[in-house]
Amino acid sequence: MMRKAFMVIAFIFLYSWSSAEAAEDVFEGKIIGQQYQDGWNFPGLGFGRGNWNLSVGLFFNTDKSYAYFRNLQLQVDVDLWPGSRYHMVARSNNLFDTVSGWQPMFDENNLELFGFNRSDDGVFNYSLRVGVERYLTATYPDALSMFINPPGTSDLRNPNNPNLQHNGYGGTMLQLDYAHKSGLGYHATGIYWGFGYANPAAGLEGAKFLENYVYFHHNFGAVHFETHVGGLQMTDNQRKMDNGFNVYLGSKVGRDVFLIGECNIGLFYQKTEKQPYYTGLLVTFPLNDITSALGGVDLDIDRGPNGISTQWQLAKGNIGFGNEKDAPPNSVLVGGIEAERVRTYCSNGMVRDYYEHRLSAWGDYKSDGLVVVEEETPWWLQAEAVYSNCVLYTSDAADER
Repeated sequence: MMRKAFMVIAFIFLYSWSSAEAAEDVFEGKIIGQQYQDGWNFPGLGFGRGNWNLSVGLFFNTDKSYAYFRNLQLQVDVDLWPGSRYHMVARSNNLFDTVSGWQPMFDENNLELFGFNRSDDGVFNYSLRVGVERYLTATYPDALSMFINPPGTSDLRNPNNPNLQHNGYGGTMLQLDYAHKSGLGYHATGIYWGFGYANPAAGLEGAKFLENYVYFHHNFGAVHFETHVGGLQMTDNQRKMDNGFNVYLGSKVGRDVFLIGECNIGLFYQKTEKQPYYTGLLVTFPLNDITSALGGVDLDIDRGPNGISTQWQLAKGNIGFGNEKDAPPNSVLVGGIEAERVRTYCSNGMVRDYYEHRLSAWGDYKSDGLVVVEEETPWWLQAEAVYSNCVLYTSDAADER
């Protein structure tokens, strides 16, 4: 099972010394999300600008009727030059079910080069990350990518086992994606294993593909269709690839669900050469008071162990600029960036990754002397993807069992 909580954030850039009319319409949805700049875009806030967040997990074990703190972590994101940034998620210890002890480690720690090119024919995205990461889909995820399960917690449950100490992605990771206006596209993720994450005995060494497939997206009336064909990330081993295909069929129009509002529902099927076939269900939720309350504390109903998982924000802030929500007097809007922040949950509800998708950029966001103003929605529970493997037994196999 995997959940994703998304946060939409709009960065607005203004000349503070201009005497033109103030940008009054910036935060009324009249500009952000509606302007796209063709050609190459390397959106950035300016050198040394970013954000940080300190949080701690609280888990309620329903089998044993007690609660405990876990997963004390610090997240930091800082932009460098245009199209480059530093990202870190550090935790206080290497243990699964406690915050006791001080043995800090990185869940994620990388430098990234990224950018995208828009044209009348389509969009090309790239991301090059050097370091350690746990979130795979640096290009914006489609519905099928929602079923990618993040690396779990075997390293925290077995901290003294050298074969299980590293279960994320470590090395140099390159991701390329091209989406044509016809709905056809190509997506590839390759990694050169390093930083202690290479494991020759497990086949994790040198340069390897994690994904290498063509895809197709199309709306047939109210039905949304997606398929990936080629090298897919293995469902039961997230650090390897297997050849096969998957299909997604979902509702394009929302359906009212009690208390939640309009939701979209879709079905998932996947078959690869080395794995049994998988089926699943994806539900996406709207932003409202209920989903923002759930997403604000990363609430998840879990198994292994059974219980309710939450992650509580202790403090947060910006780096290199203030927390202004309004444009300064006598300023003029000159550009903006629209982005979405993502966190994913393991099957036991623990949040160990973070990624900010830069979705669009326009105008001037590179010049010196710009003032940054941001508008952000609350975190909310955006999607729930549930899947399971299906094994067909012959009569002989059934007798043996």
